Amino acid sequence: MKLMEFIVKKKILVGLISVLVVLFGSYAVLDLDKELMPPMQMDGAYIEVNAEEKSAAEIERTITTPLEQKIQGVEGVEKIESTTNIGSSSLQLTFSRGKGEEVYKEIESIVNASASELPGIEDIVSGQYGASQSFEFFMDVSGGDMEQMTAFAKDILEPRLEELPEVRDVDLSGIVENEVAIEFNRGEMTKRGLDINQVAGVISEAGSEATLGELSADTDSPALRWNTKLEKVEDIENIQIPAASASLL
Repeated sequence: MKLMEFIVKKKILVGLISVLVVLFGSYAVLDLDKELMPPMQMDGAYIEVNAEEKSAAEIERTITTPLEQKIQGVEGVEKIESTTNIGSSSLQLTFSRGKGEEVYKEIESIVNASASELPGIEDIVSGQYGASQSFEFFMDVSGGDMEQMTAFAKDILEPRLEELPEVRDVDLSGIVENEVAIEFNRGEMTKRGLDINQVAGVISEAGSEATLGELSADTDSPALRWNTKLEKVEDIENIQIPAASASLL
């Protein structure tokens, strides 16, 4: 009751106190340091490996599996998930709760050592999951002459992007893609007892590569690869397609 009587009698004083509370509160909110994505590290990491144009089976044997075996020996690693494709390998790691930064330091040292120890690695990148990761932006340049596009990317595009203060690094990569249209003579195919799917499968296999085995007597047991990539139109024309009557060239 006494408090209520004091508030009623001292209306001006209570009003001034209320105004001061609002002012100080507004100043504190405006001066408060705030970020949309504050720095935060998670208990997980990733490893991306770019290798030579090797088959997925060979990359699995020479890069992915040895890397997994090294990482499994690190205390604090709970789970490893890997995906291997032609020319690349990707690993996703899960750490014990609260040990992300500590475990990642060991993973980073293993990755740096593997870059020179494991054969066939062109580039290897690792990072810890979190809100402090850099943002990546991808830009494609296509539809023109390869030499002109390369000159444009190196001489104009890359320097301009590197001049931006927000850009840390610019990496260029490119590849020439050729396309060949094949028309089938249905009458000739029917005459020789061939099917379009069968012929398409033979052509597809002729443009692939495979690992035939290992040379166990040599250092690091290099793989023996069968490379039959199609590079010219003549390579396609010279493919032998088995038919019911004879081989069709």
